[in-house]
Amino acid sequence: MASAFLRFTVAAIIGVDAATVPANVRLFFSGFAEGSSNNKYLEIYNAGTESANLGDWAFPTVSNGPTTPGVYENWNNFTAGALLGPGKVYVIAHGSADQKILDVTNQTYTYMSNGDDGVKLAYGTEADHVYVDAVGDFQADPGTGWDICGEAAGTVDHTFVRKTSVTAGNPDWDASRGTTADTCEWVVYPKDEWKYVGVHPGESVTMPTEAVLNCSTASPVSISKVQGNGSTSPMVGEVVVLKGVVTADLQGTYGGFFMQEIDGGDNDSSTSDGIYVADASVVVSQGDLVVVRGMIKENYAETPLVAVSAVDVCGKAPLPMPYFLDMLPTRNTSKTILEPLEGMLIMLSPVIVTDHYNLAKYGEMTLSSGWNPVASQVFDPLSKEHMEMYDLYRDTLMLDDANPSQNPDPVPYPGTGMTYDNYIRTGDTLTNVTGPLSYAFSKYKIQKTPGFPAPTVQHTNPREDKPPDVKGRLIIAGFNVFNYFNGDNPGPAFSSSLNRDASNAEEFAKQRKKTLSAISLVDAAVVGLLEIENDGFGVGSAVQDIVDGLKTATAPYTYMAVTFNVTDDKVGTDAIASAIIYQPKLVSVVGKAILDSSLDPMFLSINRPTLAVTFKEVFSGNEFTVVINHLKSKGSSCVACCADPDSTFVGNCNGVRTNATKAIGKWLKTYPTGSTTDDILIIGDLNSYHYETPIQTLITDFWYVDMIDKFTSKETSSSYVYAGLAGYLDHALASSTLMRNITMVMAWKINADENRALDYNTENKSASQVTSLYNDGPFRSSDHDPIIIGLYTPLVVPEQVTSAAIKPEQVTSTAPPSLTSSSTPTTMAPVATTMVPGSVTVTKVKGNHGLGRAKLQSVHTEDGRCWCSGRRHCQCDWCGCE
Repeated sequence: MASAFLRFTVAAIIGVDAATVPANVRLFFSGFAEGSSNNKYLEIYNAGTESANLGDWAFPTVSNGPTTPGVYENWNNFTAGALLGPGKVYVIAHGSADQKILDVTNQTYTYMSNGDDGVKLAYGTEADHVYVDAVGDFQADPGTGWDICGEAAGTVDHTFVRKTSVTAGNPDWDASRGTTADTCEWVVYPKDEWKYVGVHPGESVTMPTEAVLNCSTASPVSISKVQGNGSTSPMVGEVVVLKGVVTADLQGTYGGFFMQEIDGGDNDSSTSDGIYVADASVVVSQGDLVVVRGMIKENYAETPLVAVSAVDVCGKAPLPMPYFLDMLPTRNTSKTILEPLEGMLIMLSPVIVTDHYNLAKYGEMTLSSGWNPVASQVFDPLSKEHMEMYDLYRDTLMLDDANPSQNPDPVPYPGTGMTYDNYIRTGDTLTNVTGPLSYAFSKYKIQKTPGFPAPTVQHTNPREDKPPDVKGRLIIAGFNVFNYFNGDNPGPAFSSSLNRDASNAEEFAKQRKKTLSAISLVDAAVVGLLEIENDGFGVGSAVQDIVDGLKTATAPYTYMAVTFNVTDDKVGTDAIASAIIYQPKLVSVVGKAILDSSLDPMFLSINRPTLAVTFKEVFSGNEFTVVINHLKSKGSSCVACCADPDSTFVGNCNGVRTNATKAIGKWLKTYPTGSTTDDILIIGDLNSYHYETPIQTLITDFWYVDMIDKFTSKETSSSYVYAGLAGYLDHALASSTLMRNITMVMAWKINADENRALDYNTENKSASQVTSLYNDGPFRSSDHDPIIIGLYTPLVVPEQVTSAAIKPEQVTSTAPPSLTSSSTPTTMAPVATTMVPGSVTVTKVKGNHGLGRAKLQSVHTEDGRCWCSGRRHCQCDWCGCE
């Protein structure tokens, strides 16, 4: 290791066998600033005659004193593909810097100097490079800051611009910083002086000859000429005078305004007639006719006017008619269609909200013309159709609140501000969307603009106050309870780093109320829980906390948790686990088992263990097995741990999940719970969509049926929304024998479409928002929607049996329901009627069959089983009761 350090140092300092800078490329630091808060930047200028490929350059740094004197601590690369043309500057700034800095920033970097750090400009590779310029050095810690230009610790709380006499970099920091203003290569400016950022030479920007700009003497250039008909302006770096009408006044938020040519501009559809002006030195209002002098800048693929030196208001002018978009462009046509509209007023035909994840944080939502299902849910990820689907999405525009501040209060949409009851969901429709088109963070944005009607929300995806009616005699549900951690008894404290969600007792109390509200309203016989704290089953555990809460919330029903004999009372080694609770009045536990890596090496331990529990319906004696899963996520890579390549199409760890479902399929064929029933229901978060191989393995190799697709469709169903794409990672996969006894499967849409600000967390909310955005109800109790499954057709009550006679709460495992007797039994032929798809055939039998009971209803299932309103008993080819 020492020899490597020596090689770096020698190559960098004396140039022995080091990289050689191209003769016609001369890069150096032209400015840097250490201002208040995160107002920090580093500016690089190309004084050469050829463009520099910044992929060949780097800006290594040290923080305070270096670990090894003379050696950098961090090797920092420029943005891939970045070029710096001759006479141009490249600005690196902190991502939370002042908007004036960000307007001209090319690359963000979190660890900008605090004044006592060192940064150098290097050409070459990390193993073979030469330093060409420096701010600070890599030798020692200077203390508070570096002395510069005679200023003690001057690199703190100052802005510095390289003198115009400097035409090349200087890796000798002592020579560059000098000892006086005369011997220094820099000009010192006060803290938070941003006049020269994005411009070099800083002190001598060439301006038109007139000292004063006014409407009568201005010779404006057309905005359309500045914008040009390409992706970048043909006039970058030039100082121009522009004339137009102010269409959007954002001086109070972004510190600038949009202006657009009057009289229709140049009538050329390939060039924009609008532009953003980064200036608030002269107050302007919407409708003002103005002339402005400034410099053209290309900033993150947007063309603003910056370094404004003069603004004059010439009166009023009518606003141009907005350009009407009857449909948003597809992803592969957005650049062609929207680039010529940059800076102009546009108006949208009604659009759908597909993503509002950052609505409460940044005031923005993604809009689309049409709903966007996840492509791998609809098509094979390797198919041509899958590849084409992403290109055809029309989620190419974002609605922004024209305010850079975070966590706005009120949240700007819908209407006067979001509350729990004044909500907006993905799938809702917006009308009256009008404003100027901008481009930032690789997204086209339409900015909310005073003076235009506020967008109107139509609830085309309304809330469902009650769970869907899935028609079943029994209800099975899969619930993701969103990292349900209930404190330090016996698990970690809320303040512990091991705790994954509610950060204090107040937040947990809210989370608990919402979770119990959702589960109790479903009133399922069996509930599979996901993302619950892995702290056992005893008193104080998270699962027992839910059970205890439900005993109150669902009285007189009660729940119990299925317990497992596991090491340290934990299911697996992850902080979260899966669990199953049930209503013993409706079902009893027959057997249970756990699948983990100890049983099958294909089921890697980075998947949470799979739980299988066989239940018996108290009412009928039917047995069925529920299998709850939470497989490895699509996020972190599985290359290092499992040699599973990352995938662009289906997320990381797809092979890990596929091997897990192969193991699950094989395991279930061995009847691991001890029951020989083939009626199996696989539920939970498999972190895979329908056409991805983990699900297809269960469908094609083990003959399970996707019941969500069967009863709704994979094209329209969802339980989770990510990055504006909707799909279901949460599944209900039934064996072929159980399938015909499932009456309906649906997601209860209470979570995925709701905004995350409506959950129980209190951080990043004002005191009023902690109240206004929260409700004890089920909406946004998690980020996944629960999946609700109906099992077994409800009993049809004959005329002679009272409705009270067969209520499930009156049924026990030892006593049949009370039946009304008939005084004059008669014998009648059976009459068969077919019920809803997937149900059994119901045979109504009236008369006395010598069973000593009244007229009864019985059911004969397709697979030869039978049940009735009393005890099971089969006689010949029909079912009777005794």
